[in-house]
Amino acid sequence: MVAAGHTAAGLAMIVGMLPVGIAAAAVTWSWVNREEREALADEAAHLGGGDPVAR
Repeated sequence: MVAAGHTAAGLAMIVGMLPVGIAAAAVTWSWVNREEREALADEAAHLGGGDPVAR
């Protein structure tokens, strides 16, 4: 839109897409944190002599 000379329409499109980008970033951050917690818990269970399969 911006390249075609419709600056206002391009800006409206970008602003309209911001919630989707913010939601995607939040979901990704949550996923990364959960993976890290699970990896640390698995490592602690393995080092502590616990059953690595049990959670």
